[in-house]
Amino acid sequence: MDNSDDQLLLEENKSLQRQNSELLSQIAQFKDLQEKLLNCLSQYVSTST
Repeated sequence: MDNSDDQLLLEENKSLQRQNSELLSQIAQFKDLQEKLLNCLSQYVSTST
């Protein structure tokens, strides 16, 4: 492996870490939305019975 290969791998690693961070953030947002939706649904179900 030469320096250019090392540099490419480092850049790809940084890019993947950034993507991973963004995906983890999106997962957290979706989990929050899921919780809110489930709360709304449970309120709807409890008031409609």
